[in-house]
Amino acid sequence: MPPRSKKRKATELGHNEMERLLDGLDSIKSQLEELKVEEGGEFEAELTSLIEKYRRKLEPVHTSFSEVSDRLLESLDITRSESLHTKDPQATIARSRNAGATHLMSPDTFHKFLLFLDQHVVSDPEASARIWIDVFMYRLIALTAEAQPQQRLLLRLDHPIPEVQFAESPTSQTVGGFVDYVAFLVEERDAAEIVEDSGFVNPNVQGMPVIEAKAITAVLHTHIPRAVAEIAACAKTQGRHTLRGALTNGKAWYFLVFTWNNDFKGGSYKQCLLINNDNYGPAFIASVLHRWLAGCFLDIGDEDEDFRVI
Repeated sequence: MPPRSKKRKATELGHNEMERLLDGLDSIKSQLEELKVEEGGEFEAELTSLIEKYRRKLEPVHTSFSEVSDRLLESLDITRSESLHTKDPQATIARSRNAGATHLMSPDTFHKFLLFLDQHVVSDPEASARIWIDVFMYRLIALTAEAQPQQRLLLRLDHPIPEVQFAESPTSQTVGGFVDYVAFLVEERDAAEIVEDSGFVNPNVQGMPVIEAKAITAVLHTHIPRAVAEIAACAKTQGRHTLRGALTNGKAWYFLVFTWNNDFKGGSYKQCLLINNDNYGPAFIASVLHRWLAGCFLDIGDEDEDFRVI
């Protein structure tokens, strides 16, 4: 006699298999009701309870970005892969040291503005990081304007991301919310119309998310799961398997690259070591932001000039 196949728990069934099981149970219940089997009362009650239990398994579970944890990422088969290490920070800085000299946010103004904030904004635990991040975004605009004159960088603050499906079985898991910043790179001829569109959401436009850790005193690494989920959701809404992004509290930064598996089920991410304004300098961070926006749909390879994969 051939060995019997190992039975699986209902929780191990896929979404389609669970639906088939429910269809079968519903059919049995309908037959009991139709035939009015007297002895079926207790069994019918147990069957009804079982159907309700399994049906709850099929109900979508929604999680906001702020609720995403390491445990949830693991359950969604999203894992950290390699680390990113800087190659030659001085070479990275040199590429944009004098760029945008005539722009409002010139290199000199950029550094003076950050120094001004350090001297006049109290580092209160509840203080928003956004005022520092804004300065980096203005510098990014200047770098883009000079390097890509046929395109314009448009910033979208609190960019809405609808419920994005991260898993189908055994339970449908969606994640969504608002992304603090998305830097969109659009054609100059389209920019004037887009900038007036408060509801602008275009999956075909190149966009890089920058996630704010809310407070300048925030312990940054605790926000990585949320940042990974936001970058992954942005990638899927743009129909891309790979997307680069950044997490920051305004004074320290993590640069991350997320890659979905081919079927958009599960994925992995790379992250750099913590980069501070003090140890690398704001010019390095701004230069990386500029290059990451230009190549935001690309993974990190050997040819990357800023980071190497370890």
